[in-house]
Amino acid sequence: MYNEWFRGQNRSKNEQNGFDSLVNCDVHTTLGEAKPQLALTTDSTTPNEACISVIVSNGDVFFFSTESGKIWKRTEAGVYSLVHTNAQGSNVGAYLWQGYLYYATTAKLGRTSEANASSEATWSSQDDAWATFSNSGTYKPMCEVGSALYIGDDYYVASVDSSHTFTADALDIPSTYTASVLADVNGDLGIGTIIGANVPYCKFFIWDRFSPSWNNEDRVSEIGINCIVRCDNLILAQCGTAGQIYYWNGSQMLKFKKIRGVTTTVNSQNSTEYKGRPLFAVGTKIFSIHREDQDFPFAVVQEYTAASTVKSLIGKTNDLLVSSNKIEHVGTGYGTVTIDTPELVGKANDVEVQYDTYPDGIAISTKVNGGDWTEKTPIIDTQRNVVHFDGGLGQVNFIQARITLTPSGSDYPIIKGISIV
Repeated sequence: MYNEWFRGQNRSKNEQNGFDSLVNCDVHTTLGEAKPQLALTTDSTTPNEACISVIVSNGDVFFFSTESGKIWKRTEAGVYSLVHTNAQGSNVGAYLWQGYLYYATTAKLGRTSEANASSEATWSSQDDAWATFSNSGTYKPMCEVGSALYIGDDYYVASVDSSHTFTADALDIPSTYTASVLADVNGDLGIGTIIGANVPYCKFFIWDRFSPSWNNEDRVSEIGINCIVRCDNLILAQCGTAGQIYYWNGSQMLKFKKIRGVTTTVNSQNSTEYKGRPLFAVGTKIFSIHREDQDFPFAVVQEYTAASTVKSLIGKTNDLLVSSNKIEHVGTGYGTVTIDTPELVGKANDVEVQYDTYPDGIAISTKVNGGDWTEKTPIIDTQRNVVHFDGGLGQVNFIQARITLTPSGSDYPIIKGISIV
């Protein structure tokens, strides 16, 4: 029986200790069960441009368009308004640092006070050109470490210290590399990089923030470091264009897990934490890397699906805000789940799904000998709490099962396990 939900998605369909895929699925809330996750729904169609996002102390969230200079505010009550348009052009980075909301274009660093950003309908004391970068780097990742805010600027790292003094060249790395993401690595600054879309390696640099140069570096055989995911005490990095996850072991980036069937590009804001679960987005898919207990392995699960390509994620106390070509958030309805089992080699005649609630929402499909998925007519056995079908698979050499859980209003299926018999 396939019932170890806590293992999440496998590295291969041939691996039996886990699942080939888990889509829109919650496997952590109640251990031993799989059920639909709450689905994303439209929170606002304005902004209608891809945005990076920042949350401030009172719960307001600001969305900075990467397509124009427009900046929107979402109040804690969920009211959106256009508060400013950056005169310097499209936004490429933003961060709240010691009472100021900093925002960057490729050439300029702007800022406004947090009080001005959150008490007024429109900004009035902002400065779109508060500081000037030395380079015009495509990416302006930002990260707070210790007593300073750090900003990637091509092969420079700029800084704003606790007295809000700007330094354009706090650190320079080799000019071959472009800073793509920054991270707090146990009080040091971690600098993920990219060389170019056709160069199959990059580096991760570590700087103690005081020495005249970086202190450590590690070569990563991937096209760029895309985003950092904080997972318990692990610092994970999503790297390259094939869904590879690495972890920092204190001196090296080592392979951790691989998410099959995805392509990725640099987007440092595509990760967040929501209700204790680290999340990161790839295209329209939002995955968690989570374990509910320290005795369990880390599980990769696609918990949410966005309407279009995700540009940024912000986790709030009781909501998740997702920016694509609109803003989505966690609604009150449930998503439709698809669960693919591993491919089982050997004879089989039936698939049984052990359910807890709402068997009417359970559908079964099979893929036999590498053929197409074929949906079966379900039979509900209320005596055994099992949904199955009437067999008739023909000659089976290897087989996969796909289980679809479809909610209906407040009713949704909860299942315990899947057996191929």
